Amino acid sequence: MTQPPAQILVLTPTARLARAEKRCLASARSEAGESAWRAPELLALPSWLGDMARQALLSGIIDRVPITSAQARLLWQQVIDHDVFVGEPRVHALCERAWRKIHEYRLPQPHEWPELLLSEDSRRFRDWAAKFDGLCRARGVVDEWTFAAQLPEWITSGRFVLPERIELVGFERPPTPLFEALFDALAEAGIDLRGRSQRLEPTLPATPELQQFIAPDDE
Repeated sequence: MTQPPAQILVLTPTARLARAEKRCLASARSEAGESAWRAPELLALPSWLGDMARQALLSGIIDRVPITSAQARLLWQQVIDHDVFVGEPRVHALCERAWRKIHEYRLPQPHEWPELLLSEDSRRFRDWAAKFDGLCRARGVVDEWTFAAQLPEWITSGRFVLPERIELVGFERPPTPLFEALFDALAEAGIDLRGRSQRLEPTLPATPELQQFIAPDDE
């Protein structure tokens, strides 16, 4: 009896690279003379995280509805616009980026920051973060980074349906601590994980500072 093909998921860091990889795979199969083939599932990492969030909701792992980054941005604006004059639009983006970095680098949550070490901007961000989290809970939603921060633990406990093999393509930079933990969890769960790059040692300060001169990232 023929064994079914292994379930394979290919992950890329960006949607653009995912599209390019799909074209390359199709071109290679076509040049090999194949007219039909079973293509692996190929997703950008953010899309896969969204799929995992939906699976978590449907299976009862979480009881709050996942929201997109665009939806989270509206909540940040609602929180911040009560305190900031119109004319400071970059504050929203700075807070979003700080919230992401806190989770990506597995830094202490704002409510855990030592009061004596905080600047005025850090205190304001701490208060906004608390209001943002409270607003999410009040509306029964969870943002992508709060969800992603808990994902490694849930994967390790075997609460998700996962493919047999995951191939990481295009991850040339070492992963951040959160994604390193995520990849560790996948391997611990028995997934055949391929294409991992070198571990990144965290170098960010324990308490992030909000700096308005920080250039937006290009991810």
